[in-house]
Amino acid sequence: MSSGSIKLLSWRPLTTSWRWHLLRSFYSFAVLLDFEDALSHQIQEQEDDGTFGLEAIVLYNQIRSKEVYLLGLVPLVLKACAYVSVLNCGKSLHSEAIKHGVDSNVHIGTSLVSMYAKCGDIPDSRKLFEYMPERNVVTWNAMISGYVKNGDMKSASVLFDKMPTRNAISWIEMIDGFARSGDLVTARRTFNEVPFELKNVVTWTVMIDGYARKGEMEGARLLFEDMPQRNFYVWSSMISGYCKIGNVKEARAIFDRVPVRNLVNWNSLICGYTKNGFCEEALDAFGKMQNEGYEPDEVTVVGVLSACAQLSLLDAGKDVHKMICAKGLKLNDVDSGNDPHYALLLNIYAGSGSWEKAGRVSMVVADRGLQKTSGRSSLMLDNTEQFHI
Repeated sequence: MSSGSIKLLSWRPLTTSWRWHLLRSFYSFAVLLDFEDALSHQIQEQEDDGTFGLEAIVLYNQIRSKEVYLLGLVPLVLKACAYVSVLNCGKSLHSEAIKHGVDSNVHIGTSLVSMYAKCGDIPDSRKLFEYMPERNVVTWNAMISGYVKNGDMKSASVLFDKMPTRNAISWIEMIDGFARSGDLVTARRTFNEVPFELKNVVTWTVMIDGYARKGEMEGARLLFEDMPQRNFYVWSSMISGYCKIGNVKEARAIFDRVPVRNLVNWNSLICGYTKNGFCEEALDAFGKMQNEGYEPDEVTVVGVLSACAQLSLLDAGKDVHKMICAKGLKLNDVDSGNDPHYALLLNIYAGSGSWEKAGRVSMVVADRGLQKTSGRSSLMLDNTEQFHI
């Protein structure tokens, strides 16, 4: 929101003319709508930015300091609270909703149910759910999703069976929940029960991905070949699944069938190659990916750096390191929260005999308070697998 917009919100009428009140109300309302739309767009488009949730909360507090209460913004800010797990802020918004008498509003109530559940407070989430005088299918899905995300498939199933109506998301949540809990039999049975008109590409994808994550590639392949249409994610699930069981040849065969590739597909192949020790193939795929015009992201560079480390390719590793710095990429160590590319650089320098430079990297690690477990760095390669070097 621009500074000019904030100033507009603080205007006071200079006359009692009804025309002035009407004009002021129109422009203020227009600005508020613009802000609401902008915030909504940013929350939806920038959920991968870990700092944005806090920024959205700060912006909302600035609006509230003008004694303006925007009903339409509350669900969005509750979503931001859930994203960064700031339960106290969510509770404050809940109190505000009660104060303004809108806590029973179905949209705000549903957002509160979702916020409490995503922050891990299932008891309060369920209390709100039961308190709501009006619920829609989104409300039921939010409560079921909360149980699923917290690993309580029994409670999710009980609630699912009580649903007055279900939509595609209801079925997807249950299938994905059973699959992630390791119960592929119940997941498949649930998939088979989905009404034809609700069985969409995402329904097929979550079931196939469930098989692939468990390495059950025979079941995944049979369902994959029967799919009426495919999205980019299911192609990546198949590629990662075959790499998981070490069948790199079949992973490449699936990759070659992808009609329109994107970065996620390339990342699955590159990281799959690296995980299985096919480091030269990983670097070759990386080069082809760049030639096709794709810009690497954090997942790509972790896979490429891992390949460089295994091959002790000092120059290539340094080039990737420069690219990381130039693009401002942030790589997260899934075990300790530390930045792993320093650990990989350390391995690259040490493996190539550049002990002085290895020492410098070690000093950077120490200065930044990072930790490097001797001989081992755990990295996220395909959002589900950890690769150790």
